[in-house]
Parts: sequence; C-alpha cells; structure tokens
Amino acid sequence: MNEVLENLYQTAIKPNNKDMKKDREYLYAKNRANQLYEMLRENLSDKDAETLDRIIASSNRQAERENLRFFTNGFKLGMSFVIENMQ
Repeated sequence: MNEVLENLYQTAIKPNNKDMKKDREYLYAKNRANQLYEMLRENLSDKDAETLDRIIASSNRQAERENLRFFTNGFKLGMSFVIENMQ
C-alpha cells in the first residue's frame, strides 16, 4: 500500500511542481533563505561551498521523505475515518 501512496504523492500531488500556489509568508521565507544562502556562499571556499551544498541537498532529501511519510500517514488516517463512519 505504501508504494501506491508514494506513487500517488509523486505523480498526482507533484510536490516539486513549481506552479503550486504559494502564500506570501512562504515566498518571503524562501526568498530570505536564498538571500542568506548566497551571502554565506560568497564567503566560503569552493570546498566549503560544495560541502554546504551537499548538506542542503541531504536536508532536502530528508524533508522530502518526511513529507511523503506525513502524506501517507494522513491518507491512512483519513481512510480509517471514512471506513469507521461507513459502518
């Protein structure tokens, strides 16, 4: 079942879709994070900048897995409510 939900999440939900509507608070936080990243990166050596990029990529992968888990758990919880109320 987890594979089905993961496929649903990755194809129908499309979490990486750039066209998803974002609220102002999200956009502000994203822009601020990008500004701070650029400021930091300018002051790092090439090796340190590469390390920073690897850390960020690893953190992004972790967040992606957590979001998938949240989606899966929420879906299962929602379905259990539906099943319980159909009885």
